[in-house]
Amino acid sequence: MIRCFIIIFYTFFVFFTPLSHTNAQEQDSAAPAVDPVRLLINIPARWIRLYNNDICTAAYPVAVGKPATPTPTGNFKVIDKEINPTWIDPDDLSVQIPSGEDNPLGYRWIGIGGNYGIHGTNRPSSIGSFTSNGCVRVKEENIEALFPKVEIGTPVKIIYDRLVVEKASNGSIAYYIYPDIYNTQALTVGSVIDRLKTFGVENFADIPSIREEISLANGSANYVGFPINLAFEDRMLPFKAVKTGSGIYLPAYALAAAANLSIDWDEKSKMLNSKYGSSAGIVKNDVVYINLLDVDKVFNLQRDWQSPEFLRLLIKNSSTDAPKEAFPSAKGVSKQMHLL
Repeated sequence: MIRCFIIIFYTFFVFFTPLSHTNAQEQDSAAPAVDPVRLLINIPARWIRLYNNDICTAAYPVAVGKPATPTPTGNFKVIDKEINPTWIDPDDLSVQIPSGEDNPLGYRWIGIGGNYGIHGTNRPSSIGSFTSNGCVRVKEENIEALFPKVEIGTPVKIIYDRLVVEKASNGSIAYYIYPDIYNTQALTVGSVIDRLKTFGVENFADIPSIREEISLANGSANYVGFPINLAFEDRMLPFKAVKTGSGIYLPAYALAAAANLSIDWDEKSKMLNSKYGSSAGIVKNDVVYINLLDVDKVFNLQRDWQSPEFLRLLIKNSSTDAPKEAFPSAKGVSKQMHLL
């Protein structure tokens, strides 16, 4: 019989530092293959996500364990499933609550080992809180949608990661900072910047805003910028352009090195200069950037191909015969260039 509410005190929490995905922090680079269907639960973020072939196909808010009875972290798998489960009082096995509106497990149970499970709840107002005895509560309509999509043996990973950095639905990279309810993961401005480096937008993050978000830790979305993969002539570049509300910006000195061009930055006038001409630049975290609209003036470059995630630059009036067929479409580029 399924039992959920046994209080187990944990003295160690497994700290998991994820890597890049569409969510940079939700993949295990050591794994040789990705399971077709898997579940990921992030305790501080209080959400559960369903992945199919490494694409998130569903996400739901959850309630997780309170500090005294925390939800464990680690790698689990679905070991049993039950419709209309019966709840048994762990302190008195003779006390049982059959399926119905008084049952704390709701109408669906997905067991993941021991007395832990993912289940419905007769307290939907608790969703989004740290209040359970270690199990993961899901709203009834959500657990009933999730239930048929997982099978016995489906991997379940539970992580404790206060910092989530991922590509938002609008294409921009955003970061979210959640409360350290178990007091196990301190965050610094540096740790946020390091995570943003995965996407190449770290210089466009506002340092005072990061400090404030660490202090608030309320899980709000903080949009940084839209990374754009770059190619120069027929080769990919190891850095990215960043699109913000005011334009598309390229790191000037990195671009100059790629183009084998000498440039100069006049700090007083905020101007970039080269043998071709001059243009205004901007400084982001001590890195000089130039607007895409001005690259012809300083670098003698022209835009050859651009899609939402890819930009190709050519030497202006170049006689290069690099075949444009290499970049036939945004879809084709994505496959060839392994975009984010």
